Amino acid sequence: MPSGTYGPRVHATVALCTGSYRLSKRTTSEVMDDLFGVPMSVGTISQFEKTTSEVLAEPVAQARGYVEEQSVAHLDETSWREEGQRAWLWVAVTSWVTVFVVRLSRGGQVARELLGERFRGILVTDRDSGYNWYPVRWRQLCRSHLLRDFEAIRGRGGTSEEVGDALLKQVMSQD
Repeated sequence: MPSGTYGPRVHATVALCTGSYRLSKRTTSEVMDDLFGVPMSVGTISQFEKTTSEVLAEPVAQARGYVEEQSVAHLDETSWREEGQRAWLWVAVTSWVTVFVVRLSRGGQVARELLGERFRGILVTDRDSGYNWYPVRWRQLCRSHLLRDFEAIRGRGGTSEEVGDALLKQVMSQD
């Protein structure tokens, strides 16, 4: 972190408030003053956000490069609000690294961006059409979605109940 009036813990606390906790700049300013006795303008908080993004750019690029090289990656997206607009929080999860991005699109181009040009592994997703660009032979359906499907089959009763039970038993025996 750059040197200046505030140290790295103040920078980190501001990043936590505005990033992870999604507090407004004004609320973050109040928190910093009320809890820590550190008065701070909204403009300073904006500068901290910019600085934090710059400092994290290289580690994030390294994490994204790591995802690109993995044999398995899980991708998902969920609705999000960004500056009053509907957006999506995307996540790429591997055994060791998780990468998040917020984008205004739910389309497949974001999944491509997260995976990178070199990804050739197994892609684990839900059934969203944004993943249809990836070859089906290298896609795997998310386990939790399969379990919900098998529960629904079981819930139909009759022969379907037997089939659902057998499917669930098979999945559970792999644990």
